[in-house]
Amino acid sequence: MVKPELLSKLKGLIHKEARIKCFDGEEIVAQILAVSEIEQDVIYDLISTNRQFQYEKYDKQPLYRVKFEDIKSVDSLDNSSVEMKRGTPFIP
Repeated sequence: MVKPELLSKLKGLIHKEARIKCFDGEEIVAQILAVSEIEQDVIYDLISTNRQFQYEKYDKQPLYRVKFEDIKSVDSLDNSSVEMKRGTPFIP
């Protein structure tokens, strides 16, 4: 079950850019599109990641999801702090 403070933070970031850190070491910069308490996941539009090799290349950018249980932390990013362009590798 997701911690209430994480759920509240995720819901506050809908339609905003955020950095999601996962327990497996992946760091994702994304626009959060939806948060589902029922499915226990976050749907996002990928901007960048430190694991670009895990994502297939498509002509049209698909949406992705991450389960609450895989999220270590999430932080808001204002638009000025995201200097990377969609599809570029993330360098921490």
